[in-house]
Amino acid sequence: MAFFKRILVQPYMRALDKHPIITKMFTVSTLMATGDVIAQNVEGRKQTKEGQLYTYDPKRTMRFAAVGFFYSGPALHAWFKVLERFFPGSSPSTLVKKIVVDQFIFTPLTFPIFIGVLGTFEGKKPGELVTKIKKDFWPVMKMNWLVWPGVQLINFKFVPEQLRVMFVALISLGW
Repeated sequence: MAFFKRILVQPYMRALDKHPIITKMFTVSTLMATGDVIAQNVEGRKQTKEGQLYTYDPKRTMRFAAVGFFYSGPALHAWFKVLERFFPGSSPSTLVKKIVVDQFIFTPLTFPIFIGVLGTFEGKKPGELVTKIKKDFWPVMKMNWLVWPGVQLINFKFVPEQLRVMFVALISLGW
């Protein structure tokens, strides 16, 4: 355990202290790329069972990495700073405020932006993006509200502020 702490944890924490935004950008980018590799492998297993040829798409993984680096990492960093500024601490009433604002302001605003950025990297036209957002918005929000309020309760109550972006990105591996 000491080896793990010395080799990974301490350098990561120093990077967060010295370069918080860029460290979080690389963290989210790496974890989003990893999540896409996992997702493609799961999709590939389904295709293989159905007799279809599975081909890994590295460009798709790079798009997710780019979205994590240029959008999600900076957005989450800024968002958690804003939340902590307006709602400091972790009292029960503060936790409720953070979660409500996160789930009913930040998430509904950022989901369409995420789809827009990813779709732009995929080369989709604006009309296609609007159609996708309209089609997916409510199903995604409903699923989001089943998972993320509990995740954010843990995040805001127990995770140190500088590690919240990484925590969300780790949970997103399964999302």
